[in-house]
Amino acid sequence: MLSSPLERRDARSRPDTRGDTRRHLRDRGPVRRLRRRVAPRAGRPARRRRCDGADLLQRRGVSALAAGVDSPVDGETAHRARSAVSGARRRRPRLLLPVAVDAGSRRLRARSAVRLPLLLAGRAAGAVSDLPAAELSGRPEEWPAIAVVVPAYNEEGYVGDCIDSIRATTYPGPTSITVVDDGSTDDTYAEARAHAPEDATVIRTENRGKHAALNTALEHTTAPYIVSVDADSHVDADAFSQLIRRFFSYDDAGAVAGNIKVANRDSLVTSVQALEYIMGINTFRRAFDLVGTVTVVPGSLGAFRRDVLDDVGGYSGDTVTEDFDLTIDILRHGYSIRASTGIVYTEAPDTWRDLALQRRRWFHGNLQTLLKHRAVFTDSRYGLLHRVALPYVFLSMSVLPLLGVAILGLILLSLFTGGVGLLLQLAIFFVVLQVLLAVLAIQIEGEDLRLALFTPLTLFGYKQFLDGVLLWSLWALVRGERTWLRPARIRQRDKSDGSDGNGRTEHGESSRREP
Repeated sequence: MLSSPLERRDARSRPDTRGDTRRHLRDRGPVRRLRRRVAPRAGRPARRRRCDGADLLQRRGVSALAAGVDSPVDGETAHRARSAVSGARRRRPRLLLPVAVDAGSRRLRARSAVRLPLLLAGRAAGAVSDLPAAELSGRPEEWPAIAVVVPAYNEEGYVGDCIDSIRATTYPGPTSITVVDDGSTDDTYAEARAHAPEDATVIRTENRGKHAALNTALEHTTAPYIVSVDADSHVDADAFSQLIRRFFSYDDAGAVAGNIKVANRDSLVTSVQALEYIMGINTFRRAFDLVGTVTVVPGSLGAFRRDVLDDVGGYSGDTVTEDFDLTIDILRHGYSIRASTGIVYTEAPDTWRDLALQRRRWFHGNLQTLLKHRAVFTDSRYGLLHRVALPYVFLSMSVLPLLGVAILGLILLSLFTGGVGLLLQLAIFFVVLQVLLAVLAIQIEGEDLRLALFTPLTLFGYKQFLDGVLLWSLWALVRGERTWLRPARIRQRDKSDGSDGNGRTEHGESSRREP
């Protein structure tokens, strides 16, 4: 027993090695450093704390930005805000998952707690900012004038509805409409005149092809942005606004593609096409949008900068797919091409025969375009167009169909060699995988999940049909054919005056020929 104060003082000065060592460990290592950062001891200067996203943006000149409060700023502050947001986006923190609570994990969790708001603020800044133009919000201060051009050839029963849908759009800027009747043999011109507004321009020319009709429309427009719409399409109300926003989000964008959806889904053929548009065309368009190399701005709905069209020389008649040809031209001139959520509805062929005619023209034109721009395959100066975009198109039109034919041959061979069991297992596996992908794509597009029921046809039946049409297109290309094939319009099927009102003969070939 310690009796004197001196003895008790000496005892307190000696380290107690027999007691609990947790206090000793607590004052060492990463935990002690963490405590100093969060709650510094009295008498010591506090270390500079890590700021969250709002503090960073306020410090660089944008107040209340992360809170979603709009406030006008001057040009210098706007420049600082854009630098802050771009810096926040470049410094993407690692997402740290919660683990067992020990000294190291406490430090990691504390670090993620102060970094995550910075990431979220940087991502949200573009949506809540009132800064000019588009690096942040994609909304222009003043909506530019647009010119909507509609080429039409034998579109009686359709062109009127198309013009009505254009007039019903909610684009806030000035909008002009130019319709060019490319030598139709029906009442397309009269129907266009009846539905067009008074300030619209409706022109009738001799039949020279769709590319010539579009170039004629460009000669009668002066707007800085051109929107092309097919005469058999129906444009959604906010489609034009969605297209123009994308130009203000990317300064180097030369064109923006619309989002095509099938309007008629009342048969097996049209339902499978609706699923194909969702899974194939629109999904891959979204993927290529991430790198600015969308390979096709569809004629159904697409927007272009007027100066870019002048730079590439407008539409070309070298191929029967002028939209694909123009898109590659724009990419070769160094512009990026983006996709948008602007929706346009189109009528899909409802018979296998008409579908074959449509895809024959598509495949034929795509092959022509690849041959025209074959220099891209060997010139690395074209960047992603050389390394990704065109190689993908080439593989999808050459290697993949050949593999499909080879797999079909192996399937037929396995039926005679006793491999039916393994074949069924593989078929079930790929069908389940394809259904999952279809459900994901349908959810992304906000479409009807019942379309996923048609997924097995995309593997067995429909794909082989398209492969056969592609081989037909290859044969036509070798023979040098340039006939414009066009499916029958559903509303015009009651005409039987030697042709079907679409310029097609009884053999399905069009009397409209591209020069």
